[in-house]
Amino acid sequence: MKRTLSWLLTIAITLLPALAGAADAPAQAPPSKSAPAAAPSIVIEESTFDFGTAAEGSVITHEFKVKNTGSGVLTIDRVRPG
Repeated sequence: MKRTLSWLLTIAITLLPALAGAADAPAQAPPSKSAPAAAPSIVIEESTFDFGTAAEGSVITHEFKVKNTGSGVLTIDRVRPG
């Protein structure tokens, strides 16, 4: 009985540091360096336009051409008159 207890104690003392070191190992691999996130890039052919003098109540229109040359999604949230 003493001999069996001695062997179990020896095995436990031997395995304890190994098991403690395994618990400290990281659960995941470190994140790899990924490609930069896609970003939009706005190009406006004509950023301003002079509408000149207009009579009150008249409707005047002009098309501004906007192009996204980037690889991300371009969102235009607001447009305001100058």
